Amino acid sequence: MNILKVFISSVFFLMLFGALPALGQSEISFFEGPLSAAKTQATEDGKLIFVDTYASWCGPCKMMARDVFTDPKVADYFNEHFINVKIDTDLSVNYPFLISHEIRSIPDLIFMDASGTVLARKKGFLSSDQFLKLAKKAQKKS
Repeated sequence: MNILKVFISSVFFLMLFGALPALGQSEISFFEGPLSAAKTQATEDGKLIFVDTYASWCGPCKMMARDVFTDPKVADYFNEHFINVKIDTDLSVNYPFLISHEIRSIPDLIFMDASGTVLARKKGFLSSDQFLKLAKKAQKKS
């Protein structure tokens, strides 16, 4: 009987402590849908738009996704103040955006208002602090 209690207790604690890190995880929530719908949502919510142009093979893009977009202070700030959009540069459906915004290297981090006017932009990897600073710069311009 004691072995059963120890087993059940062990399983319970493993489940509890295994779940705790997941509960504390935060990440930027990205809009599901086309940019046109994100613009409508931004207008309705009174928010700006953050666009992350990326590719699955891009090392700096992966680092941004892993290290910056999951930083709780970044995630909380972006989820509160922006409609966040990811644009995969390898998908042909996104080529009109890539051409019109002259995307030549990635990641290209773009902040725009709901009408599509670019307020701030930076190419390449940014630390969490640099990324937040750029976001606040875009907000001041709006």
